[in-house]
Amino acid sequence: MRNLKKVAAVLAAMTFAMTAFTACGSSTETKETPVADAVPATEAPAATEAPTEAPATEAPAAANDDNADDADADDDADADADDEAAALAAELLDAVSNTVWVGMDTEYTCYVLAFGEDEIYFADDIGGEIEGYWDITADASHIFIYSDAEMTDEIGGFDWEYDEESDTMVIMDTVVMAQTDADSIDAAVEELQKMSLAKTVAEALNETYWFGTDSTDSGLVLAMFEEKMIWASIDNEGTPVVETLYWGMDYDNITLYNAGYEPVLEMGWDISEDMSSLFLTIDGEEIEMSQTTEDDAATFIGAAVTIGEVEPAADDDDYSSYFDGTLWAGLGDDGTVAGLVFDGAEASMVAVDDDGELVGEDVDWAADAEYIYLGDNVFTWEMPDDETLILTEEDGSVTSFALVEGTADDLGAAMAVLAAE
Repeated sequence: MRNLKKVAAVLAAMTFAMTAFTACGSSTETKETPVADAVPATEAPAATEAPTEAPATEAPAAANDDNADDADADDDADADADDEAAALAAELLDAVSNTVWVGMDTEYTCYVLAFGEDEIYFADDIGGEIEGYWDITADASHIFIYSDAEMTDEIGGFDWEYDEESDTMVIMDTVVMAQTDADSIDAAVEELQKMSLAKTVAEALNETYWFGTDSTDSGLVLAMFEEKMIWASIDNEGTPVVETLYWGMDYDNITLYNAGYEPVLEMGWDISEDMSSLFLTIDGEEIEMSQTTEDDAATFIGAAVTIGEVEPAADDDDYSSYFDGTLWAGLGDDGTVAGLVFDGAEASMVAVDDDGELVGEDVDWAADAEYIYLGDNVFTWEMPDDETLILTEEDGSVTSFALVEGTADDLGAAMAVLAAE
């Protein structure tokens, strides 16, 4: 790419080496619950001589028939579930067979994932490599890798999500994978070599700011960070349209994603050797972006936006996705200890009453750029940082929440600490 692609590719080819790798490039070991531990062993009673005449007990026929019907119904339900899961697994396996995918995490580790009909190749650019035969769980959330075609010797695995409709793949929860033009395991190593260049450029783009204009003289400002990008389109009247999106890149494209890792826009990219110009190809048009400063980028965007303070969402659904799955422990300005759990379509609101007991309720919830709606309660919200949430009620009372990592037990413990203060 304007010299840099060629130079970096040569360097990558000279230094690239693959070494043996287990547990799919992660230090986390695959854990299995031993059968012996799952079912406590009980000592069998000593054998005794059977009585010559066993007491005759006759179970009511109707009860036996009912039990048999219930068992048959359970068996049918299990069989239907198994058939449905098998059909889903077969569909997904067929969809990704003979494809090659690449991705990069927020630590700039690059990954390549190649699927054959039965075989799989998974590697990273820091010395990780594993090859074998693959299968997925019934719910299609995890890929298993085996050393043998009979799939008896498991040697690795990783969490996996694939949406066939949008052709979006996410591995290990947060690494978005992009499909390449390659269609064989043999080509996977070359694709990983190309990703070494993307890695070099992605690291260089972290905390950089860019400005350019398209053929209609509409302005475009980018503020690029490790995993998120502030995208500000400025029309001819000077009105900014600002979004914060997740981004990833490979050798050919920069792809923007919403909070649900659904692709929003794919742009071809190139860059000058001195890193002063970034060339983006959008809908067939090349836009030359010039590197600028944070202050100038904020000036271009206008008073409506301050760089670094835009929440990671573009619409109401994205805000809801941003909070979903999080837990918060808070303290109100009146001394009330509160807790929030956002889980799917429902949120749990918990508080400590005057007797030190937990009280609460589950409510429907939603969020937009200004408000969080919890049942009949409406709060304005702000986040000074990623781990602090401030809710203000309509009467002006304020509760400051801190993000809690872990489970509901951890939330309870955090609330107990606040109550004791």
